[in-house]
Amino acid sequence: NAVKRLAAAGAGLITVHASAGEEALRRAVAAADGASILAITILTSFAEPAVQRIYRRAIPDAVTEFALLAAKVGVPGIVCSPQELSLLGERGELGHLLKVTPGVRPSWFDRAGDDQSRVLTPREAVEAGATHLVIGRPITGAADPQAAAERINEELAGC
Repeated sequence: NAVKRLAAAGAGLITVHASAGEEALRRAVAAADGASILAITILTSFAEPAVQRIYRRAIPDAVTEFALLAAKVGVPGIVCSPQELSLLGERGELGHLLKVTPGVRPSWFDRAGDDQSRVLTPREAVEAGATHLVIGRPITGAADPQAAAERINEELAGC
């Protein structure tokens, strides 16, 4: 399966949509062979209307449900919007999970045309409980990507 092939190729983190269900997550964990599975909760590009339409529940409820499922089956981490981190932090049974957060946007990033709808700054995400930050376009789209990354690191100093 895909997880076995990715792990054999050296992937350290492999994402699987939590909406695939309990059995799919269990199989992914069993096939991980040293890699860590991350259960994707709700995509950060989804706003409330899309989540209501697709999952028939509010974003906080869907994210919590998927995170609890991930923890139940032994998935070591989740992917979620930084805006849900404080909610998840209230759940003791989720404290051990890696919390990988895309949708991280520095305050100086021009969000015009950005598809990420649920975002926080890098500092806000770390303070809310993120263990890993995914910061793509603010770095890769910058005129000087190294300077952009250094600026983000400076903003995170002391977190």
